[in-house]
Amino acid sequence: MRRLDCVGPEVVYIDDFAENLPPAAALGMTTIEFTGPRELRETLAGLGVEVSP
Repeated sequence: MRRLDCVGPEVVYIDDFAENLPPAAALGMTTIEFTGPRELRETLAGLGVEVSP
């Protein structure tokens, strides 16, 4: 986040290993467990993130 000059609430962290999500959440990031592209697009859309097809 320092390199990107971002703070936790500005970041969405996506990973397919659930055990990697809690440390990111502890830094204030929104976390998403990747289970497939369709679900990811839906989850991101629910967060207001525009995703290209």
